[in-house]
Amino acid sequence: MEKLDNFETYLGNRLKPIQPDLGFVNRLQTNLTQKKHIQIENNQFEIALITTFTGLLFGAFVIWLLRRIS
Repeated sequence: MEKLDNFETYLGNRLKPIQPDLGFVNRLQTNLTQKKHIQIENNQFEIALITTFTGLLFGAFVIWLLRRIS
């Protein structure tokens, strides 16, 4: 325990206390404590486009397969 006290005393003598910018501290506190508005993009258009393209591709494959069998 004595070593820890000596180390703290050593650091206290070597390091100078700082005075942070109060504006920075206030902005940091605000950013950490207030919730931000997060908006998730709606990607329904992309899903519909991929589904349509996949359906058309599958339909073309079925038509090609039926013609090949006949």
